[in-house]
Amino acid sequence: MIRFGYSGLPPDGVDDAEFLDGLVEQGHGAYELAFVKDFPWNEKRCAAFGKVATNRGVALSVHAPYFAILTVEDEDKRKQCLAALEHTMKLGRALGAHTIVAHTGHVGERSGDQLHELVAEGLTRIEPKVSALGVALGLETSGTERAFGSLGDIALIANRFSFVRPVIDWAHVHAKSGGALVDKDAFRAVIDFLRAQFPGWAIDPLHTQFTDNEFGAHGEIRHIPYGTGSIKAGPLAEAATEAGLRMIVISEAKDAESHAGIFEDLRTGEATARPETTGEGTSIASGVVDFPEDVLVDGSSMVIGFDRALKVSNTDKVLFPGAGITKGDLITYYRAIAPLLLPHLEGRALSMSRLPDGITGHMFYEKQTPKHAPEWIVRAPIHSQHRGEPIEFVTAPHVESLMWLANMACIEVHPWLSRVQQPDRPDFAIFDLDPMEGVTW
Repeated sequence: MIRFGYSGLPPDGVDDAEFLDGLVEQGHGAYELAFVKDFPWNEKRCAAFGKVATNRGVALSVHAPYFAILTVEDEDKRKQCLAALEHTMKLGRALGAHTIVAHTGHVGERSGDQLHELVAEGLTRIEPKVSALGVALGLETSGTERAFGSLGDIALIANRFSFVRPVIDWAHVHAKSGGALVDKDAFRAVIDFLRAQFPGWAIDPLHTQFTDNEFGAHGEIRHIPYGTGSIKAGPLAEAATEAGLRMIVISEAKDAESHAGIFEDLRTGEATARPETTGEGTSIASGVVDFPEDVLVDGSSMVIGFDRALKVSNTDKVLFPGAGITKGDLITYYRAIAPLLLPHLEGRALSMSRLPDGITGHMFYEKQTPKHAPEWIVRAPIHSQHRGEPIEFVTAPHVESLMWLANMACIEVHPWLSRVQQPDRPDFAIFDLDPMEGVTW
């Protein structure tokens, strides 16, 4: 699914509901607030706009000020930049945004290692304040030789900081590749690289920007009206649809005609995309719950449209007798909440709470990964003092892992409070309030 919107600010004097209703009427499902010069709105204003947008199903994002970069060395300016990034993320939280967008910075006379150290030092400073906001810091791919932040650079940074996500500016990638993004296969190569370098939850949905541009030997020169350059949105939509990639596309064009042209080509590309799997498939949900998207299986019960092969079984088995909710519903539910749940499970071993006969039947805990688990299940061997040997715990870095757990009738998953790299050092606390009998609060 592709959500389209454009970047800007609502015009003065126009009611929020009226403005957002206008976007919805045009078929737009996203909008990016361009706070690129300063902060015209405070948190209260953002919260009010975000509430109206949420009620209309419009996904919001924020572009941080251009000066808020991570490669400034002057300490006073560096503090200002980091404070601006932190403030933008807080505004994003107020808006209910999934991602805020920022530029990484400039290269200057520094080596790649020096730049990565500088970025890491800055992110380490703000990490305690922003990592739990529920908003991703999206680092935008650079478009010139002078700008720091290739897709490979961002992958390295995101590997160290879990609140960092990639933001793909397709025009920038096009410019730095010398104009390579001209067909579906070229876009698919970028998507495949993303899936190889980032965990599934970090690119679901993938936040992207799109416009036409003029470029030269050193990268992007300027934005130009859509249709006058060599990059087209249709092949991008085809590649993303065939890959089963959920994506937000924000037009950064400067005119309404370009917005409309990009949107039209995206819709055409989606409509003409050829699915990678054959057959329509059958939904595994019971119909009791109205899910945003179905999970489909083919005639051999293999799930359709995902990167990893997953076979499900007994999907019509009722797990919640009172409501008639089935195992197929549970699998579909975990698929639906994956973007919200996966970041909280990142790097953590899981204990499985299994109820194969439903919530009224026998429940048992399982720590060891079953021998029949698919090869793609990521295992975490952790030494057990009780057993005197390692236990191979399950981890869940991608949506297919969650669906596999649900197929095992794991109605609950219990993540460790520490990460597998340092199992003896918890980085998360839970307060279990267990009041005595008779307590009424």
